[in-house]
Amino acid sequence: APDLVAWVALGFVVDDNAARDLKQVAALDVSFISRAQGGAAMPARLHASTLKDATKAGLLDALNDGKLADKVVEFTLADDIWEIRQAELNSTPDARITAVLQRPLAEAQQPFYRLNTAFIWLSLGGVVLSLLGSVFIARRVTQPIRRLGEAARRIESGDYDSIVPAERSDEIGALAATLDHMRAGIAHREREMLRLAYEDGLTGLPNRSMFIERVNQAIKLARRDGRPPAVMLLDLDRFKTINDTLGHPVGDQVLREAGQRIGSALRESDTVARLGGDEFAILLVTGGPERPKAAAQRILQTMEAPIVIDGQSMDVGASIGIAYFPEHGEDASALMRAADVAMYVAKRGKIGFADYDPSQDEQRQSHLTLLGELRRAVDNNELKLMYQPKLTLADGRIAAAEALVRWNHPQRGMVPPNEFIPFAEQTGYIARITRWVIGAAVEQCGQWLREGLEVRISINASTRDLQEREDLAGTLRAALDAHDVPASLICVEITESALMDDPKGAQATLRQLHDMGITLSIDDYGTGYSSLAYLKELTVNELKIDRSFVVGMQRDAQSLAIVRSTIELGHNLGLQVVAEGVESDEDIATLKALGCDAVQGYCVARPLAPAQFPARAAAASS
Repeated sequence: APDLVAWVALGFVVDDNAARDLKQVAALDVSFISRAQGGAAMPARLHASTLKDATKAGLLDALNDGKLADKVVEFTLADDIWEIRQAELNSTPDARITAVLQRPLAEAQQPFYRLNTAFIWLSLGGVVLSLLGSVFIARRVTQPIRRLGEAARRIESGDYDSIVPAERSDEIGALAATLDHMRAGIAHREREMLRLAYEDGLTGLPNRSMFIERVNQAIKLARRDGRPPAVMLLDLDRFKTINDTLGHPVGDQVLREAGQRIGSALRESDTVARLGGDEFAILLVTGGPERPKAAAQRILQTMEAPIVIDGQSMDVGASIGIAYFPEHGEDASALMRAADVAMYVAKRGKIGFADYDPSQDEQRQSHLTLLGELRRAVDNNELKLMYQPKLTLADGRIAAAEALVRWNHPQRGMVPPNEFIPFAEQTGYIARITRWVIGAAVEQCGQWLREGLEVRISINASTRDLQEREDLAGTLRAALDAHDVPASLICVEITESALMDDPKGAQATLRQLHDMGITLSIDDYGTGYSSLAYLKELTVNELKIDRSFVVGMQRDAQSLAIVRSTIELGHNLGLQVVAEGVESDEDIATLKALGCDAVQGYCVARPLAPAQFPARAAAASS
């Protein structure tokens, strides 16, 4: 309708049921209060409420006392703290109606308590998860580090074979890879050091340490199995000459070739080692008692063929000493020492190889004692010279003599030269003896010359003297000047073997002495290996035929032929020829018929003291 017709009024009773319905909607306790107009002094009247009776009474008292003047307030009702809010609903001329909304603070805070509890549990869960994560992370970190630590301890203890695993690609994996590289590098260097400690760097053969270890192992097996090993020591002949003449690089190649040849003559179970220099050692662990001799013969046969290096052919022989377990020693040191003694016996005797003989060792120890005493003999004037006359066959005169050194030992008496000269040559002390002989012989020659006896004195020079030619020439020159002796009255005798040890060096030495005017003689001719090519180049004046040919020429046609051909050879080369070892008038007659120039031996005279020599020379001339 276009105009207002009527008013419709809707209402409901505000009672406790309505309040409870509102509480369900708002989740708050609701109280409806009315107060008559007239101000706060007017008493409040409670119409409906969801509160309990005790709480209702407390609420009315608080309203009437003016304690709830604020719209929002916290107040204690029935021992609980309530949060209270007043909302004015309507006012009439007679009364003012207010809705009081209240809720216990504990109930209002309950969601926060639950949230706080949730936060606590979340925090605890986070801590637990953090702990679990930390343990997991720690296990992923510490276990690889622990494994790296164990690997480092293995490396420290010397275990270089266990690979350090690098299973990860992070920093720990990189650290593991670095540690494994370090392990591999240390293992390589350890193997290299072990190789260098037990292997000869030049030949690739085992060295002394490895050889001694293998000998000791073989001895242990021999005590258990009853198969005694044998130890052999081998020393190359003429190696020093190769080294000095052709240089160390060639000498190194000779050593490598020698090591290969020695190994080729042995079984795989045998051991060949280089002890140092030109000395090799051999361990034989299989075979009977005759096998060492057979092995030595095979080795010597392999060494007979010349070694050719850079077109240079070299003859390198060998001398071998053999020692047997347990006869010659109970350990490696004793066996090697015994083999060393036998090797020097073979070298001095030029017999190729020799078994160890205890008597040789005793003799060697005696020689070593003598050698120590020989050093004092020169200073104490215990040496003296004897002179063996040389008879000239053409006129029967004694115009020359060979100076022979003798040692008058204060306890042992007269010591023959063959008991101390070889060892003096090996140790190098022969040079001092030679200097003493030169001084004493030249002095005696000068004394005889002043007494009217002109005698050419022969002095023996060793291989070492030839190598030190400046010292030899200087000593001779000083002695000749000191005693006013012509150089022509001195003859230097050099053995054929000494010439062949260093042919070029010997030629230089002989040329220097020849230029000084000294007579030169080749002693013991026929016992060495000199070739005519070298002989014709040497500036010598005399050949001395070795006594081994002269002594047997009366009953041996070959010796006689050698003597005859040597005399003819010497004369054709313009040399004087002297025969040694003449012991009978028949020898003298034969040599004179062959055209020999002079003779020397017991038939002419034994070595004489300086005081006896003039009388013998005078008797020959009369």
